[in-house]
Amino acid sequence: MSSRHFSWIKCGKRGYMVEKSHWRQIELPLFLILCVIFVLGGIVSSYCVDLLRPQKLMVDIVSARKVQSMPVRNIQGDLVVQAFAKKYPVYLSVTSIPDRVDNLPDVLSGIDTSYVKEILVSLPHKFGRTGQEYVIPSSLRAIDKVRIIRTKSDYGPITKFLPALQYIQKQDPEALLIVLDDDHFYPRGMVVEHMYAHAYANKPIVTTGKLGVFSDKEHIPHFYRVHRDLLENYWSGKPELLHGVYSIGLQVSGVDRYWIQELLQYEKSLGQDHCFFADDLVVSFALRKKMLPFYEISTQYFQHEMILPMGANFFQDALHLMPLDSKNRDAKKSFTDLTAGDRLSACFKTIAQFEES
Repeated sequence: MSSRHFSWIKCGKRGYMVEKSHWRQIELPLFLILCVIFVLGGIVSSYCVDLLRPQKLMVDIVSARKVQSMPVRNIQGDLVVQAFAKKYPVYLSVTSIPDRVDNLPDVLSGIDTSYVKEILVSLPHKFGRTGQEYVIPSSLRAIDKVRIIRTKSDYGPITKFLPALQYIQKQDPEALLIVLDDDHFYPRGMVVEHMYAHAYANKPIVTTGKLGVFSDKEHIPHFYRVHRDLLENYWSGKPELLHGVYSIGLQVSGVDRYWIQELLQYEKSLGQDHCFFADDLVVSFALRKKMLPFYEISTQYFQHEMILPMGANFFQDALHLMPLDSKNRDAKKSFTDLTAGDRLSACFKTIAQFEES
């Protein structure tokens, strides 16, 4: 009988014996649950995070194959969508951090980009939080239609949006821009569904796979608690929040990038960074200022349940795991009892001050 080899996997103060040939196939959600259960205070241990950093998680391989097998709407004979495609060039936009930039080829290769003019990957020369330099993989440069935009400054998470917006507004001011996150796999037909929704709306809209909602109670990831007075005094229309994770489709002519830049500069002058790390709110507010309606896509080709998280989404350097207090933004620290709603409320107050200044 051949010998069987086991590894001791440590999760917080507990350990588990797992056969070496099998441990990489452990279901990620199950293992994360075990980590959370056995770590005091509900804080995900760095042991769990370090363990979940293999180059290729099995769950990512399965997810990548799954999205690549998803269907795409046939629009070849659709005169409405074809007319839209001729009039409005389509761009994809994304950014990343040094530890995840190697994942971008996997994210982008699963998407049908037949109708995309360019895929804009915006990367600063150095990651603002750590000063780490980016090493751009050759596999990313090799992807058809990819254009890499290097920025002198790190604009934070909104780097996925702002440099691309500036570039496109100069090149194709009427173009459709679809913004993605770098830690999720998207259905193959995502681009076509954004195009389809915009074409048949016959008016400027903003599209996404799922809308968040501001409310009195918080239930992440779709409900966020924000003070009612802020909504009543500063928010136009329905209290809805766009999520970059679910992709955002918009015509670049409907965005005032100067307002975004001035807001971030104003916040920086205050010594704060709540909006710097709340890009979804900043983008949502900028579009609401233009009174653009938000539209949630839910079809057999694209809906939020079909967007699959990568293993990187569970790591401590993922933005949604970062504490509100900048003094605690250490790479080895994770959950705090502060919520995403607290971050949004703090950013909302900054926007209110900026609007009144």
